[in-house]
Amino acid sequence: MDTGAFRRRAEPLRRPEPPRRADAPLRRPDPNLRRPEGVLRRPTLAIDVGTAGSSVVLVTTERDLVIEDPDLGHPVWPTTVAHDGVSPRVGGAAENFSRVHPELATGQLKGLLAEPGTVSLGTLAVTPVELMSWLLGAMRAQAQRLGGVDATRAVLAVPVSYRLGDVRRERLLEAAARAGLDTVELLPEPLATIAAPLTGAALGPGDMVLVCDVGAGGFTSTLASVIKGGTVELLGYQETPECSGAEIDRLIMSELLTRSGRSWSDLSRPTEDPAQRLRTARARRALAERARAMKHQLSTHASAVELVGPDEVAVELTAAELTALVAPMLHRAVGQARNVLTTAGVRPGELAAVLLSGGGSRMPAVADAVTELLNRPVRHAADPQRAVAEGAARFARSVERRHLRARVATERETPLRWDIPGGEAVDLHWLLAGGSRFGASDPMGTVRLTDGSLWELRAGRTGTLLRTHLPDGSPVLSGDWLVTVELDVRPFR
Repeated sequence: MDTGAFRRRAEPLRRPEPPRRADAPLRRPDPNLRRPEGVLRRPTLAIDVGTAGSSVVLVTTERDLVIEDPDLGHPVWPTTVAHDGVSPRVGGAAENFSRVHPELATGQLKGLLAEPGTVSLGTLAVTPVELMSWLLGAMRAQAQRLGGVDATRAVLAVPVSYRLGDVRRERLLEAAARAGLDTVELLPEPLATIAAPLTGAALGPGDMVLVCDVGAGGFTSTLASVIKGGTVELLGYQETPECSGAEIDRLIMSELLTRSGRSWSDLSRPTEDPAQRLRTARARRALAERARAMKHQLSTHASAVELVGPDEVAVELTAAELTALVAPMLHRAVGQARNVLTTAGVRPGELAAVLLSGGGSRMPAVADAVTELLNRPVRHAADPQRAVAEGAARFARSVERRHLRARVATERETPLRWDIPGGEAVDLHWLLAGGSRFGASDPMGTVRLTDGSLWELRAGRTGTLLRTHLPDGSPVLSGDWLVTVELDVRPFR
C-alpha cells in the first residue's frame, strides 16, 4: 500500500491576525449568529380533510411520503371517527367499527364544525373540534411512525368559503392545535388543486382556470388566475351544496330500492325501538356502500350489478341511466358556475381550461355537462382523490417564496417595518426574543395573512434584536413599526 497517500500536507504559514476592536465592522460571518432551520421549513403535513375521504402527505427536505391509513393500507382515509368506550378510533378503524356500531361513529367532520353544541356517540358527548382533533392527531402520529420525524407544522386545505371570521376556520385551527400542530397554514382547496399534478400541459402566467370540484359535500366552482411566479389569484367562487356526491349516492340508493321492490321510506321511518333503529342504520349503511360501489363501476363500465336488501335482489343500472338520473342536478350546478364567470366579467372563451376535481369528477356525466354548457377544454387532476393533498404538499415546498424583507434601514438602532401582501395580517408570532442575534435570511417572526398562509419576517441585514413592539397574536398592517434592532455596520469594500 502507498502510505504516501495518507501523509498530512504541510500547512502554509499564516500571519497572526490583530485583535478585533469591539466597535469594528463585521467582515466575516459571526459564529454566534442564530442559524435556525426556520419554522416554515420544518417537516410538514399536507392535509386534505374531505367530506368522505381524507389524505395526508409528509413533506421533508429529502422526500414526500404519502401516509396511508394504518388499517386499510390505502392513501385515502375515511373521514370517520368513532369511540369504542375506551379510546377513539379513526379512519379505517372507525369505518370498520361503525359497521357493527353505527351509533358510536360519525363522519362528515367538516360539516360538523359549523354546528353548535356536541355530537353524541352513544352516551358520550363530544365537541366537533375534539372529533376533528382525533383525525388530525391520528394522521400526525402515523406520519411520525412512518417518517421518523415529529411533524408539528401543517398545511391544511380548506373549502374556499372558509374566509376570515368564519367559525369553521377558527375551530379547524383549534382542532389542529389540540392535535399538536403548532404552526398551521390554510390553503383554499381549489388553489391546491391547481398546484397539483394535472393531465395535459402545464398552466402558465395569465391563464384563467375554472375549477369545478364535485365532492361529497357539494359542487364548488372557483375562478382563478395564474400570475407571475406560479402564484394563483382567486377571482370568485360559488358553492352549490345541493349538488354533491352524497346526493348522487342518495339518488342511486333510491333507485336501487325502487328496483328491488322497496322504497326510501323503509330506511327513514322513525321508530322508538332501539334494536330496530340499529337494524335500520346498518341497512342504510350497507345500501350506501353498494350505491358508491355502483357509481365507481359506472365511471368506467357501461353497466353494473349490485345485490340489494336482505333478500339480495340483483339490481342492474347502466351508465346511460345514471347520466339521466343526475343530469338535472349537474346542469343546475354548471349553471351556477357560469354565474361565477359573469360576476367576474369573464367569458367562457377566455378560460384556458375547466379543471375537474373531487371524487365525483370521475363520472363521465360531469365532463359531459361542463363541455355542453361551457364549451371549453376539460382537464383533470392526475389523481382526483389525492389532488388536494398533493397540491398542498407543493405549496408547503414553496415556503422560500413566502418571506418579507424589512424596509431599507439606515441607522444602527432602527425600527423595522414590512410591506404585508394585501395590506394586513391577522396573527403575528415572534421567533426571536430581545437580545437575540439574527442573520440576513433568518426568520425573526411570522405573520398569517387573511388567506391563511404564513409568511416569514426577515431583516435582510445582520444585527441584534433589541425589542419588539407588538405581542404575539396581534393584527398587523403594512408599515407598522414591529421591532427595533441594532444593525451591524457593513464593511467598506
